Amino acid sequence: MYNLITKQPLSTPYYSIQGNVGSYSLYKSSIDFTGPLTTDKKLLYRFNADYENSGSYINHVYAERTFFAPVISWQPNRDTKLTVSGEYLSSRQAELSPLGLPAIGTILPNPNGKFSHNTYVGDPTQDREKVTVGRVGYKFEHNFSDKWSLYNSLSYAFVERPYTTNVTPTSLEADNRTVDRFEQIWGPTSVSNLSQDTHVVGKFNTGSLEHQLLVGVDWYQRIVSPFSFVVRTFPSLDIYNPVYGQTPGDFLDTRKDKERLDDLGIYFQDQLAIAPNLKLVLGGRGDFEDQKIVAATTSDPTSPIERSVTSQSNSAFSPRLGIVYQPIPPISLYASYSRSFDQFLGTDVNNNSFEPTRGTQYEVGVKTDLLNNKLSATLALYQLTPIAVPKDAVSDLQRLVGKLKGIEDVGLESPNLEKLLRLKPDLILGLSSHQDIYSLLSHIAPTVLATFDPAAPWKGFLAFTADALGKTQLAQQLMTNYYARLVQLKASINQRLLPTVISVAELRTDGVFLPEAASFEGEIFKDAGIQRPPNQLLHFETSNKMRLGGRYAFLPISEELLSEIDGDILFLVTEDIRSHENPNSELQKLKASPLWSKLKVVQHSSVHEVGFYWRGMGPISANLLIDDLFRYLIKSIKPTTTMP
Repeated sequence: MYNLITKQPLSTPYYSIQGNVGSYSLYKSSIDFTGPLTTDKKLLYRFNADYENSGSYINHVYAERTFFAPVISWQPNRDTKLTVSGEYLSSRQAELSPLGLPAIGTILPNPNGKFSHNTYVGDPTQDREKVTVGRVGYKFEHNFSDKWSLYNSLSYAFVERPYTTNVTPTSLEADNRTVDRFEQIWGPTSVSNLSQDTHVVGKFNTGSLEHQLLVGVDWYQRIVSPFSFVVRTFPSLDIYNPVYGQTPGDFLDTRKDKERLDDLGIYFQDQLAIAPNLKLVLGGRGDFEDQKIVAATTSDPTSPIERSVTSQSNSAFSPRLGIVYQPIPPISLYASYSRSFDQFLGTDVNNNSFEPTRGTQYEVGVKTDLLNNKLSATLALYQLTPIAVPKDAVSDLQRLVGKLKGIEDVGLESPNLEKLLRLKPDLILGLSSHQDIYSLLSHIAPTVLATFDPAAPWKGFLAFTADALGKTQLAQQLMTNYYARLVQLKASINQRLLPTVISVAELRTDGVFLPEAASFEGEIFKDAGIQRPPNQLLHFETSNKMRLGGRYAFLPISEELLSEIDGDILFLVTEDIRSHENPNSELQKLKASPLWSKLKVVQHSSVHEVGFYWRGMGPISANLLIDDLFRYLIKSIKPTTTMP
């Protein structure tokens, strides 16, 4: 979670004009003006504006953005203040997100030679995006007396996407020069968010008890109408001799969703001063939420539309208790208990709404203020227990495998040839790493070994398997659903989470590892447009990497370099999510490290432990991973009210 604060007006005039010129035709200018509008300085203003126009080292890529943010502040007297602010952003660019290039031919050898890093693998005659984002709101403050105050705020935000078209590469074919692609079309799409918060803060006495009371109500509404999305085939591209302007192919999927979420919250808090050095905090929050999603899908705009409606209503009360004792003025001892409630937005792969989650937290600690409050230190011990969160990934995958009738495990790296003989298969699908036993396998049954693009192995392997089994259309539908879910995720993330840096690390019995951009989770993060720390986007030296599936994708991290996994949010992938039950597990050893507790993401309680399906190799694991992104990231950007 983060708080967005615009630049506020100043009573002293200030004027700033800046201009920047950079590489690749970058032109940027900005102004910042502020000062009083009246001689009594009761009416102030501030106006910020930016304009940017740039190209890119990649051919055919451009971006143009216009932004302005006015603020008016009126304070007729010392007890009353009204601030009205707004923001407007208009963006026009060539593509939705960086498309990237195959690893073979850039950082890895290609028998056809290297191709230019400037190559554009989309289609400049198709790729374009226009988005308008706006926000307007006010904040009102009034002091009835020196003991009672009223605060009220209202905010309306919108995102308008009249059109976005994006020709997206998927994989490199076996000739190491042909890039397969498809086209995504968004729009028109409209998203609006309306929120308000009203609360009263007062101080009063009941006998010898001093009270500081907070009572408030907030409301949040989100409407998406419609969320329009179309996927269709698109001709492949010779990356060594690109030809643009080709005719799009058949429609694969058409989706038009309408979504509405209403959230009403009522909260209170009473801070009681039982004695000068003893304070008690009693509070709670009631949440009442309604969610409805209407989805209309079809594989052909001329075919009948399949419509589904998903809705749910939930409510909960979350108490909050705390006590603070000061044995001497510089030292405070405290303890607290609280519960939480969050309603996840969106649906899972089966179009079922996510269940809400509850959490319980206990915390005790000591805080000191020394050197005339110039030095502060806090020591805390806490336990945060989520309740009713999704089951661990290991059991999920076991249940999924249990539903696949007639499937037997014959081994991956070293297949059990005797079991294969007993099964008498009609066809054997293997990996390129099985080349040394190909002759033995082919004596049992016709054998096909997979070859696919190392930059996107799970997508390539899905296409290979589907082609071998004559299930190409099914594989296309799986990929269409995958990209449709990512579009839904992007629409929620892009509004508020863009500045957030999200880290991923894997914990195994032999240490902590960073997955690079070419890993399974790295590819999905790239497809989702999620920002990772810069060091996790590098292609590390191959001598330092762990080989996996014929490619290098993981960098081992020593304890001294544990800060490399830090970020605003950390997804920690563990071999067994249940390892927290074992005090001698690698997970507990990691948490016992002094360097672990120094991580910003740990101090902010923003670590999410996820299962090993994050290292998956197919659409099932991909959808489970996307479920987690909805579960944790969309929850992270939900507006909250901070109690003063």
